Amino acid sequence: LAAMSGAAMLRFRRHSSGGIAQASRWLPVFGLVAVLAILVNVWQYARHVSADSRRLETNLWRKPADWDRAFAAPTLTSAELAARMNSGEPLHLIDVREPEEFEVTHLPGAVNMRYADLLLGVRKPPTDGVPVVFVCDSGKRSGEVCEQRAGLGLPCQVLEGGYPKWVREDRPLSTPVYGAWRSRFTPLPRYARDTVYLDTPEVMDLVRHDKARFVDVRSPEEFARGHLPDAINLPMRGMASDALANAMAQLPTWPLVAACYDNRSCFHARVLGLKLTRLGQDFRGRYTVPQEYPVPTQIAATGTWPRVQRVMSTAIDKAVEPMARALAWSAAHLGGLVPAMLTLLLLTRLPLTPLAAKAQRDRLAMRAIADQTARLRRHYADDSFRLQRAVQQLRSQHGLTPWRNLSVSLLQMGVFLICFAAVRAAAQWSDESFLWLELLREPDPIKLLELAIAVTACALTWRLWWVLPCTTPYAVQWVRWWVG
Repeated sequence: LAAMSGAAMLRFRRHSSGGIAQASRWLPVFGLVAVLAILVNVWQYARHVSADSRRLETNLWRKPADWDRAFAAPTLTSAELAARMNSGEPLHLIDVREPEEFEVTHLPGAVNMRYADLLLGVRKPPTDGVPVVFVCDSGKRSGEVCEQRAGLGLPCQVLEGGYPKWVREDRPLSTPVYGAWRSRFTPLPRYARDTVYLDTPEVMDLVRHDKARFVDVRSPEEFARGHLPDAINLPMRGMASDALANAMAQLPTWPLVAACYDNRSCFHARVLGLKLTRLGQDFRGRYTVPQEYPVPTQIAATGTWPRVQRVMSTAIDKAVEPMARALAWSAAHLGGLVPAMLTLLLLTRLPLTPLAAKAQRDRLAMRAIADQTARLRRHYADDSFRLQRAVQQLRSQHGLTPWRNLSVSLLQMGVFLICFAAVRAAAQWSDESFLWLELLREPDPIKLLELAIAVTACALTWRLWWVLPCTTPYAVQWVRWWVG
């Protein structure tokens, strides 16, 4: 759109007497291009958001390794349980879910006893001879508790299919809200950051600027196999209620992020978020793609890049990632990121050096023939067509290619934009220092580098502006419009 509007301005200025008529011819074309550009951008953004959402929710549905384990516990169908409840037969209904799940809804007459409390023997079901039925969401927690109880010779049963089957059959509940929520996830009371799924850039900013800490709710065995840097292990699924309350009270007051690795840890991370929110802790959300988080020491030691599953939406994004990977590999083999950056500078400048030299020679030649060009403009002042032909012929005689030089400049600009983005991405995974910078990835605290870049950019822009009058008036206007 910028290029087309710039071309339109040139055309209107060249035909100032008929500018309104020219505009009326081009406006429909510009309008059509604008509408198409907006539609393409909306479509691209929608695709990106949809793909990104699917990626961030992958771990919410991933089953744990022991998900298919079968428990040796007798079961009771929902129809049988409903019949026994309707008949008024004495029955101990024990809901082994978290108190927050029980708070939303439960079977009429059920009593809440947490899975961990029962498994650890902190709480015990009645042993008065009345039948005991354990209930949970999927049957996993209730099955394990009943299996342990049956091993001690105490009779019990598990509701087959858990709450989902009970809801699908439209059986009675303490409150009807469960059926509305069960369409996607296990219901919990709503809280501020219930559905906040943090992506890797957001998490890195939280860690870098807000000193956020990770909380890992998996078992100690899973935690030992690998975890995020400085993560706090809080295996709440297997902790008794009192021990869990004490552990949460001892958590740091910094922002907290819960890591999600599979369906089970994502659910307990969500419960943790609710508990922390009610305690007044600064819970920022769940990090659902912890496998993407980069560990700088590992990258520096091996030169490997973290597995990134982000959906790249632009051509520049697709070019940045492999270049950043190459920088990480080079930094590991060249002794640091700074030598790798210098190598990248040489590799990008050397192929373009002949073209840049040709552009510099053309600029000097343009100044040398400036007087001849001025005479041609005065001679053909009333005939723009013959003026263009004469100027082009003069340039051809001297081997000048201004438009190709402009294309090379734009190409250099694109290449360096990609290089800057790749260096920025690679620096995020680095723990190196440089000159007065304690961390190369952090901004310059005294702003000296920013000032140097600003002065250099202004100088280059002024130099470009000073050289441009050697070209044709229309090229000057077009490039000034582009720069503006």
